[in-house]
Amino acid sequence: MDILDVQRAIWYGEKWKKSDPQSTSARYNLAGAYIHKNEYERAENLLEQILAVDSTHIPALNQLARLYRRSDRYRDALTQYEKLIQVDTTRGYYPRMAAEMAYLTAQFDRAFYYYQKSLKINSNDPSSLSGLARISIDAGAFDQADSLLSKALSADSTNFAIRLLYSKSAYLQENYALVDELLNQDVLLEKKSTQGLQYLGLSRYYLGEYMGSMKVLTALINLDSELHYPHYYIGLCYLALGEKEYAEVQFRQAVNKSLSPNLPIYYEQLGLTQQELDNHQSAIDNLIMAKKLGSDIELNFHLGVSYDAYFEDKEVALRSYSAYLRDVQELDSLTENSRTRHAKARIDEINRKKHFETGDD
Repeated sequence: MDILDVQRAIWYGEKWKKSDPQSTSARYNLAGAYIHKNEYERAENLLEQILAVDSTHIPALNQLARLYRRSDRYRDALTQYEKLIQVDTTRGYYPRMAAEMAYLTAQFDRAFYYYQKSLKINSNDPSSLSGLARISIDAGAFDQADSLLSKALSADSTNFAIRLLYSKSAYLQENYALVDELLNQDVLLEKKSTQGLQYLGLSRYYLGEYMGSMKVLTALINLDSELHYPHYYIGLCYLALGEKEYAEVQFRQAVNKSLSPNLPIYYEQLGLTQQELDNHQSAIDNLIMAKKLGSDIELNFHLGVSYDAYFEDKEVALRSYSAYLRDVQELDSLTENSRTRHAKARIDEINRKKHFETGDD
């Protein structure tokens, strides 16, 4: 309805209401016109006038509930749906909508109750099944959630919202193969679902499908160029494929875009990749940034390696290796591994060279 149609509807509606002050139909139609004009307060007053005369007027209750939903007044909408449940006990739609409004206002027990009520009317309602599954996922009851979602998907196999919720459950359970089975990249792009692309792209990474992961994550970046984490995982994919130069570019992109708590991880991975490329000067700069922003005890070891390779004077490398061994010892985790063995060996070698250079006995 364009603006001229709305204005015409309001004009006729006001005229009808004036000529027939008792007409509920006049008020109802006029309220609908005001809703189209986004004049919600006037529409609300008209609908309340109808309900003051007839509290069981189903169209007015429905319209008022929709108006409250549109205005994000979910508690008020819940009240209207509860009235509709009392007026008409045969429709599963009303308890389902009551459940959705209860969920949006964090009344989860109430939402659970109304979803159950809806399913008593229609046990195969996909929306109620998925709504109940969403509450189960929030509670960590994944077996129950998956059972509900499987039934919902059987009832409506093309329902995108159900597939996305099912993939969330699968991803949280690290069932990455199921995520890959549930989601289709073309559909996700059509729906512009960044969440779905995230689940699919990361699942393919964890499945070792690095080319497929990069394809999805690149599509995700094209959809939202501000995202930083896809660059990090694309970098990891390139590393897994042995393409360190390309990996470095992606880690740098992640660093440049990020202001998130992941930034220390991005700096560390960028530095480690540069270290593997023998670009120790840049590696040192980025590992220092990672150390400033985070608290990974391994950073002193990695800095020691690059200091050792880059500087002729080994004092700074010696301090980093020693700090690394001291940190792991303080954490009671000084178990022999390749890093601790390397640090100890280099400390011994550096000290031995210092001994010979100074001529100390």
